[in-house]
Amino acid sequence: MDFKRQKGIYEQIAEKILFDILENNLKEGERIASVRDLAQELQVNPITVMRAYNYLNDENLIQN
Repeated sequence: MDFKRQKGIYEQIAEKILFDILENNLKEGERIASVRDLAQELQVNPITVMRAYNYLNDENLIQN
């Protein structure tokens, strides 16, 4: 994550996941990382990851 970018961290996380979907790195039905695991990996607050996941869910790009 680039903490100096104008774009919010949750938006950067959502973009990364969307890129992985489009590049077929994440396949339909495949589980994505848990909120805690991804937050720890990216060294961000779990609430930030949850916000990204909620955004992607609202856009029907992932499912809970």
